[in-house]
Amino acid sequence: MEALRKLECDYCRGPKPVLACSFSECTKLYHYLCAVLARGEYSNRDCIFQFYCSNHKSIALSWKLDSINWKQITEWSNIQYATTNDWSRISKSDRRFLRNNLTEHFLKYDPKWFYEQLYPTIGIKEIFSDHWAWCTKLEKRNLKQYEAVALKNFKKDEVICEYVGEVHYSASKESDYTVCFWLPDCVKNNLKIPFLCIDSLNLGNEARFINTITATTPKYVKQNASMHTYCVKRKV
Repeated sequence: MEALRKLECDYCRGPKPVLACSFSECTKLYHYLCAVLARGEYSNRDCIFQFYCSNHKSIALSWKLDSINWKQITEWSNIQYATTNDWSRISKSDRRFLRNNLTEHFLKYDPKWFYEQLYPTIGIKEIFSDHWAWCTKLEKRNLKQYEAVALKNFKKDEVICEYVGEVHYSASKESDYTVCFWLPDCVKNNLKIPFLCIDSLNLGNEARFINTITATTPKYVKQNASMHTYCVKRKV
């Protein structure tokens, strides 16, 4: 018991950590939420719960990429898979301000889906010219096209996954994979440029393959997903 009391979390340095990295030679320990904030990854391969710290999460990631068929994407494209957003293009001062202020507006939101980041809920499937979402612009560029398919039954208002990519101050006209952050006015007024977006053209996850309903979409296609901005206190 004395040895257990001396253990501390590798992230917050608090007592009584409950989670160890599943890599046999790793000694890192965390609280559940601290494990996520430290950019570790949870996995549920073959219904066996496992956690890997940031140094060893590539093990869990390789399992997930196999399960969602990501490797078929990399056969013809240089799209890099990511589990978290790339904030390197946002100034350190703006990142610091967001980290310290933005989360105050989402204190009532409990992002339980962060606890199983690498549990695959949607996969990727190639589509062809008879599919409702087929894009002639991409066809002219000889690019393969895909859709996201559910790997489980989702409940109403359940979070499907996080939209991941490169964070920019402005949207690129050359990208069809840009989504905008919703930011409270008090945050916008304090940013140097009050606009942020995520672009998954070159870096992203399976969420980039969720097709969008447009004015030309056939009437028989019904919307079954929507996008919202949520935030938790993470190191950015």
